[in-house]
Amino acid sequence: GKLELLKDVNLRVEEYYKVFGGENEEIDSLRRRAASLHNRGDILRGQGDLAGALAAHQEGMAIDDGLLALNPTLPERNLVSLHYAQTGAILYSLGRLEEALEIYRGQIEFYEQLDPTQADAVDWISTFCLLLFGRAQVFDSTNRLGEAAADYKRAADLCTKELEAGPVDVSLLKILWPAQAGLGQIRLGQGNTTDALRCHRSAVETICELIKADPESVGWQYDLIQERVRLSQVLSQQGQQTAAAKELEEAQAVAERLVVHDPTNARWKNGLAMTYVYRGEFYQRQNDSQAALKSFREAEAILEALVTEEDRKSTRLNSSHITI
Repeated sequence: GKLELLKDVNLRVEEYYKVFGGENEEIDSLRRRAASLHNRGDILRGQGDLAGALAAHQEGMAIDDGLLALNPTLPERNLVSLHYAQTGAILYSLGRLEEALEIYRGQIEFYEQLDPTQADAVDWISTFCLLLFGRAQVFDSTNRLGEAAADYKRAADLCTKELEAGPVDVSLLKILWPAQAGLGQIRLGQGNTTDALRCHRSAVETICELIKADPESVGWQYDLIQERVRLSQVLSQQGQQTAAAKELEEAQAVAERLVVHDPTNARWKNGLAMTYVYRGEFYQRQNDSQAALKSFREAEAILEALVTEEDRKSTRLNSSHITI
C-alpha cells in the first residue's frame, strides 16, 4: 500500500545519506538525515510496528542531539522537541512509562524557562503543550492523577490563551480537546461532576471548531462521537437526563453520517453500533425497557452484519490462495 511505498522510498534516502554523509556533514544534511529517520518512524508507527518505529526515532534523536550542539537555536530546539514528543508517545504506547517520562522531562524543563508572554512564544507554545499533554497521559496511566491534572490543565490553558490571541491554529486545537477531555475524566473520577461537565463541554466545542477548521479530516467526527458520549454520561450523573439524551442523539447522528460517507468502513459501523448500545443503557437506567430493547437490537444487527462481512472477506482471501 501507500505506507509500504513511502517506507521503500525512505529507506533509499537513508542509504544515500549513509554513503555520502560523514564526520564533516553540514547541518542541513544532518537535518535531512534525521528527518528521514523520523519519517520512517512515523511510517512504521502507522503500520503498527511500534518497536521498529521506536528504533528509527531513537536513531534520529542521536542525530538531533548533535544538531542541537552545532546549532543551539530555538527553532532547532522546537524541531528536535517534536521528535522527542513522537518518541515519548511511542514509549507510552509500548507501556515503557518511566522511559517516556524521562524523554519528556528534559524538554519540558527547557520550555519552562521561557516566557509564554513574549512575542516568540507563538513559535514554541504548541510544542510545549504537546510535551505537557504527552507527560499528562503517562502520569494518568500511572495513577499520578494530581500531576496528570496539572499538566492537562496547563496545556489546555496555554492553548486556549494562544488561540484567543491569534487566528485559529489547528495544531493547538488538536492538543486542546484531548487535554480538556483528559482533565474532565480525572475530575469525574474524583467525583467533581461540575468541573468534569465544564471540561467535556469545552472538549466538544473544541472538536466542533476543529472540524470547521479542518473539514477534510473525517476522523475528528469519530472523536466527536466519543466526546459527546462522555458528556452525556456526566450530564446523566448530574441528573440532567434530557440534556444527556440529546448528546447521545447527536452522537448517533454523527455516527450515521460517517457510515453514509463510507459504508465500507468497519470502524464507522462499529461506532454507530456503540451509540445504540449507549442509548440502550441510558433508556435502561430510565426504566424504559421498550426503547432500551430497540436500541440493543439495532446495535446487535449492525455488529452481526459486520461479523458476516468479515467472514465473507476471510473466505474470499482463503479462496484466493487455493491452487489447483
